Amino acid sequence: MLVFRGRPPFWVAVVWSLAGFLILATSLRQWKEARAFEREKRAAQAVVTGKSIEPAKEGANPRTRYRIEYRFRAEVGGDVVRQAEVAVEEWERLSEGDALTVYYRPGALDAPRLAGEPGGAGGALGGVILGAVFAAMGVAGAVWTSRRGAGVSLERTASLDEAAASIYRWLRGVGRVLLRLAAILGFVIGAGVVAELVPGVKPMHAYIEQRRSEFLTLAGAATAAGFVLFMGSILALFVGSHRTSASESFTVPELFRAWDSGALWRDPMWRRRACTIAGALLMSAGLWALMFVLGPEWLKVLLLCVFFFVAYKMIGMVRRERRVAS
Repeated sequence: MLVFRGRPPFWVAVVWSLAGFLILATSLRQWKEARAFEREKRAAQAVVTGKSIEPAKEGANPRTRYRIEYRFRAEVGGDVVRQAEVAVEEWERLSEGDALTVYYRPGALDAPRLAGEPGGAGGALGGVILGAVFAAMGVAGAVWTSRRGAGVSLERTASLDEAAASIYRWLRGVGRVLLRLAAILGFVIGAGVVAELVPGVKPMHAYIEQRRSEFLTLAGAATAAGFVLFMGSILALFVGSHRTSASESFTVPELFRAWDSGALWRDPMWRRRACTIAGALLMSAGLWALMFVLGPEWLKVLLLCVFFFVAYKMIGMVRRERRVAS
């Protein structure tokens, strides 16, 4: 029988921290590059030298791309010819020979930007903050959960045998932690192999990258809404008008019985519990989506595997606990 209390599995905390450190490292590099570009950028007049269309193609290019080719003269490096993807309205407005304003960074002429093109410093900074929060929560969760197996205090003991037993238990706990880390590392390597070999992974990653801002907005909104709902229901326990001295732990069969009897909607305690569960699920889904959007190809594969595994376990749990409730 499942009871809503206790600690999360150790591997969840480790995956959470790995994803956090990955997001943190990637976003920090992008933020530094964006800041350096803003400090050192130079303006130049460019001339449109060509236009092209890359039609949408199933499995390779999910949407039609509109590109322009332009040429500008840098202070150091002479003439530079580059291409840029623009909106269809901008593509239709421009013609060969039209003038454009571009910004470039001396020493990095391979990545100029058109005037009005977002630099990405704000989004990268948000990723830095998000990655730091994920990493901190993951590390804290890993330490918290691993204490069950490896957290043996080597205090003064009454005999040599007790000291040896304490050391053995401590080493055994450390061994379990290392085995878990090795298993997680194996999953990560396997996800990387799948990302390279399965044909549909790279087009999926490219499609998400093209619409990153839209997906991040949706994921961020879901995370924020879930956090507000979750924390609001928790705060209601302490400062609301429905305080109770009863235990806040409950089982899934009890939840189903409350649903069947209508207490889930009538009883203030069960309404608060329902809001807590809904907020936690919505916040978890939003955080999962943020990691899915921001992560590289191998992390997307790993997160998809985690999603289907959790969905399978949840469906089995609901069926089992539903039988118990009835």
